[in-house]
Amino acid sequence: MNADEFEAEISYLLNQMEHQPEDRYELYLQLQERIHEMQAYGMPIPEDLQRFVRDLEREFTQGAELGEEGEGDGGGDGGG
Repeated sequence: MNADEFEAEISYLLNQMEHQPEDRYELYLQLQERIHEMQAYGMPIPEDLQRFVRDLEREFTQGAELGEEGEGDGGGDGGG
């Protein structure tokens, strides 16, 4: 894959994040994959994109921590 193809895919994913916020985490994972592929090809990752991905990672990490503590189905089916 060349740089233009990566740029097009990343642009598409960012656009999808904006227009489909319910799929934000899945799109974040796909964005991570593209960045890892770019790194494997020795391509530079723009600093603003790196910063954006770090911010997303922090957002989802904090969300997961809050979700573990605050969510639950209350069904009492805890395996006990």
